[in-house]
Amino acid sequence: MRALVTGASGFIGRHLVEALVRKGWEVVALSRRRAECGETPEAVHCRYVYGDILDSDFGQMAFWSDRLDAIFNLAGVNAFADPFNLYRVNVLGAVRLLEAVRVLNRPQIRVVQVGSSAEYGASAIDPIREDSALVPVTDYGISKLCAELIGLRVFRDTGQQVLFARPFNVVGPGQRGSLLQATIVEQLVAIENGSSRPVVQVGDVSAFRDFIDVRDVTAGLMAIAEFGLPGEAYNVCSGQALPVHFLVDFLIGLTGRPIEIASTGIGSCRSNVSYQRGCRQKLKQVANWEPSISMENSLKDALEFRRNDRCLAKN
Repeated sequence: MRALVTGASGFIGRHLVEALVRKGWEVVALSRRRAECGETPEAVHCRYVYGDILDSDFGQMAFWSDRLDAIFNLAGVNAFADPFNLYRVNVLGAVRLLEAVRVLNRPQIRVVQVGSSAEYGASAIDPIREDSALVPVTDYGISKLCAELIGLRVFRDTGQQVLFARPFNVVGPGQRGSLLQATIVEQLVAIENGSSRPVVQVGDVSAFRDFIDVRDVTAGLMAIAEFGLPGEAYNVCSGQALPVHFLVDFLIGLTGRPIEIASTGIGSCRSNVSYQRGCRQKLKQVANWEPSISMENSLKDALEFRRNDRCLAKN
C-alpha cells in the first residue's frame, strides 16, 4: 500500500507518517520545509518531497500516481494564522490537491480530507454527531468547512473517493506553536531549566473540550482510509468533555513544583464555544476504532517529549 501525506511536517502529519510506516505502508511525505531532528527520510523510512501544495507544478507529481492508494490531506495552517493566508492554504490547497487527483483519473484513490471540530462551532447538540449542524464561528472553522464542501462536490460530480475526518482537540507529544498544550509545556520546561520564573501564563481556561491524543487521531485517520465510506464524514474524538484548566493543572502537577498560574485575560480557544463534546460511534461502527490513550498518559508523554526535544531546545 502506498500513501501520500501532505502537511507531513506538521504535528499530526509527523505522527501519521510514522504510523503508516509501522503498518507497512510506503509513504510519500509532502512538506514545505526541510526535514529536521527526527523527520529525516532515514528516520521514518519514507520518501520526502519538498514543496507547497499551492505550487502551480503540484500536479506534476503524477510520477508517483501509478501505485498510490490513499492521500491524507493535512496541509494547512492553524487558527492563529492571518485570515488571508488561512483561507488561501486551507481552501485553495484542497482545490489544488483535488484537481491534481482529477487529472490523474484514478477514482479508486481514497482521499482523506482532514477537517476539524471547529466546523461545528457552538453546536447545541451533546454529544455532537456527524449530522449535527455545521455552524463554524471562526475563520479556521469556516475554512475547514469550505474545504470539506469542495471535496463533497468533487465526490458527487466525479465519483472520486473523498472522505472527511473531523478531529477534535488534538494533544500529545510533539505539539508545537501557539496551541494551549504546547505553550504550557514550553513554559514548564523553561521553569524546570531555571530559565523562567515559576509562573505559567494562561488565557481563559473555563471552556470544556473533547481532547484526544494525536496517536489515536492517526489511528482514526488510517481507519477512515481503510474502512470509511466515500462522501461521509467521521468524528475523531474521545467522547468526553474535560475542562481546559484540567490540562494546565495536570501538567503543572507533573513537575512537582509550586508554580503560580497567571491569567492573561485572553481566550485560549479564540471563539465563543464554551462546551464541545463529540460522538465517536460512527467511526466505531464502521471501523471498530476507539481511542486507547488516556489524557493523563498523553500529557505525561507530551511533557517528557518536550524535556528531551533537542530541536525545540534550540529555539
